[in-house]
Amino acid sequence: MTTTAERPRTRVRHRKTSAVTRTEFKARLKARRARGDGPDEALDPEVFDDWEDAADLLKHYRSAEIQTLSRASLAGTRARARPRPRTTVKTSGKTRAFAKARKVPARKKATRTAPRKKTPTRAALTLAQSVRPGVSLGPPRRFIGYRFITPEVDVRQAKFRRQRVGIGKCTGDKLKDVKRAFANSYMMLECAKIEVRKIRQNPTDARILWHASKEFEEASLSYWFGENYSQRETMTMLHKIDDILTEWSMAYCGGFRDILPVFIRCKSKNGVGGGPARHLVKNTIELFPRYFNMTRQRQTVTMLHEMGHRCKSLLKPRDERHDLCSGGWNSKENMCYRTVSEIQDDWNDIFTSGNPRILARAATDGNGSAKKTLLNNIDNYVCFMWNRCVDHGEQTLRLLSEGAKQARPKSSGKPKSKPVSKPVH
Repeated sequence: MTTTAERPRTRVRHRKTSAVTRTEFKARLKARRARGDGPDEALDPEVFDDWEDAADLLKHYRSAEIQTLSRASLAGTRARARPRPRTTVKTSGKTRAFAKARKVPARKKATRTAPRKKTPTRAALTLAQSVRPGVSLGPPRRFIGYRFITPEVDVRQAKFRRQRVGIGKCTGDKLKDVKRAFANSYMMLECAKIEVRKIRQNPTDARILWHASKEFEEASLSYWFGENYSQRETMTMLHKIDDILTEWSMAYCGGFRDILPVFIRCKSKNGVGGGPARHLVKNTIELFPRYFNMTRQRQTVTMLHEMGHRCKSLLKPRDERHDLCSGGWNSKENMCYRTVSEIQDDWNDIFTSGNPRILARAATDGNGSAKKTLLNNIDNYVCFMWNRCVDHGEQTLRLLSEGAKQARPKSSGKPKSKPVSKPVH
């Protein structure tokens, strides 16, 4: 999940199938690039397993065929089968997210010895506390509605390139996995981009919609980018997020600041380290066997993450570092990655904590460094895009007028033999 530009400059011993010195390796790269093979950028021998691996990339980079998508590519990314149970537990005046339902043995009610804390009055609530899933307490009290995106997102706009033969070939079940993850992650990205733009177009309600969600507070922009900003700060944040998401979208459609769609290679050997994927060069992503052993949900999240690298510039956005963060492949272990284990094999799983959330909390408390970091940290965006898709999919939120309620479809009164199908996330 890291880019070559972010890795420490350490010497790596290649697993060469033929005896090729580093000097000869570089000479061969230079000669092949002079012939027009490969990408228009300098290539470091250290990023390749051996010369055969490099030659395979150079040979297929420009000749790789463009792979188009369709709605059928989303097969296997099913809609939610049933609503998730919502807990009634409140923290700081807000609905807390839910773990999967489980039976808890009954316990005797403990005797309260400490004085009961006073519940803050409505006037004392912060904006973040007054906006709860589905409702803004105000005053005035207003409901948060939603409507389907029209026209719907067209996944045919997204495309990538792949090779049919060679070390990096993508065929068979691997190709199906790549198409599914590519299409689904693009859908998540586009829906998030459209929603952010709609909020920008309605500055009057922007601060409330910044904190809004349909069912889960973790699906709000505020949960991953900070709470209780002023009107000016909110509009500035929306502008910067829209800018990143726009560039991210362009990477899906035309590659990373290039005239060719992104080149995706499917490798038969795992790379150095434990990652399932990497951004090999500017416009190339490699997927390892570790990637294809993951669940479809994790494949989608990983694809979304990798497509964020370099979409705006060499280091924008990227896997950021910060003193508040922990974990990562680098020796300082301050990488601001998401908590990978929070998404398992359920399309209803959501991100709730981890480094991106720590940055958001710090930004809420006025930490300018954390605020700057989260705006360029890939996984803050990934967590938001995934969660909002679980929360309301191909719908956008809107603030209803005072006293109005979200209209619900009228029932015909006739029993249905099959449940109504829901839109694919």
